[in-house]
Amino acid sequence: MVVQVDYIIEEPWALRLRVPYETKKRSAAIEIIDPATASDIEAMQRNLDLHHGETLLSGVRDLDLLASWHSHHWRIDGDFLAISFGTSLPTGETEENPYLAAASAEAHEHIQFGSGSYDPLLELFYARPVGMESTLALFATGRFPVNENKEGYRGSNSIVAGFSISKPLSVDWQGSMGIVIQDEDHATWSGAIDPNTGYRAISAQIGLGHIDTGNRSWSLSLTIPISNEVKSGTGENYDPATAVTIAVGF
Repeated sequence: MVVQVDYIIEEPWALRLRVPYETKKRSAAIEIIDPATASDIEAMQRNLDLHHGETLLSGVRDLDLLASWHSHHWRIDGDFLAISFGTSLPTGETEENPYLAAASAEAHEHIQFGSGSYDPLLELFYARPVGMESTLALFATGRFPVNENKEGYRGSNSIVAGFSISKPLSVDWQGSMGIVIQDEDHATWSGAIDPNTGYRAISAQIGLGHIDTGNRSWSLSLTIPISNEVKSGTGENYDPATAVTIAVGF
C-alpha cells in the first residue's frame, strides 16, 4: 500500500511525500533430483530454514521525498509532463550482512525494507490524449544509491519504466492496462557483489482508479509477471508472484 501526499508550493512546483507499506510472503521447498538419504534430506531442510525459511514479512519501506515540476499542455493541447527529483528517507528496516551470518551457520534474512541510506531519486511522467477518450502515459523512475549504510550495504541502481493506456469507465472511475519493465543492478556488501540481487523483469499491469468526493485519488493495480531474468552471479532464480498495490493520494 502506498500513501502519497502532494503539497503545492507555487505553481508549477510541489513537494511530494510517498509512504509505502509492503507485505511479502516467501515460500521455498526442496525438490529431490538425485538419490538422497533421510539424513541428507534433513540437512537440506536445515539449510533451507537457515537461508530461505517460509515466512510472512511486512513493514514500512523507505519513504520518498521529492520536489515536482509539472506542465499542462506542454507540447499539445491536453498533454501533461511532470519531472520529480529528490531522495529516499532511510525508514525501512535493514539487516546485518547475511553472508557473514551464513558463514557462521547463523539464521539470517536477505529481504530488506530499506537501504539504510539517502538514495537520489528521479521520476519522469508524460501523458497525452489518444483517440476519443483514452490517455497514453509514459513513465520512468530511477533510484541511484551512492553510499553504504552502517552494515556495509549499498543498494542496487534501479530503473522502472513503462507505458499504460487508460480510459474512463464512468464520471469518477477509470481503468488502465500497461507494461512495466524493471532493471536492477547488483547490490553490494562492503564492496562485494550480492549474488542474490540483480534482475530484469517484464510485467503486465492492470489498474482501476477512483476519485472520491473529497478529491482523494484511490487506485488498485495488479502487476502480473511475464518474464524474469536474474543477472550473472551465483544467486538462485526465483519466480515472482502477482503483486497487488493499493495507492491513496491526497
